[in-house]
Amino acid sequence: MREEYFMPVPHLKETLHQLIETADDFKLEAINTLLQAEENSAPSYSVNELEAIYERRNNFLLGKEQGFSVQEFIKYVKQN
Repeated sequence: MREEYFMPVPHLKETLHQLIETADDFKLEAINTLLQAEENSAPSYSVNELEAIYERRNNFLLGKEQGFSVQEFIKYVKQN
């Protein structure tokens, strides 16, 4: 079994700073993309979208709409 090694955070930050200082534009863009993706990973919905989501949820809870299991959904998608 492979043993994982984690660098202490202060050392990791120092190492990253040094690497960033000497990185070319392509690597800097890649690092930026990774960090931005992490910040923007939470979904955001408009007011209208949230209202529709809550309305569908309430209708489901009141028995006005039907939900589907993953298996039912996969079967439906394969048939259509």
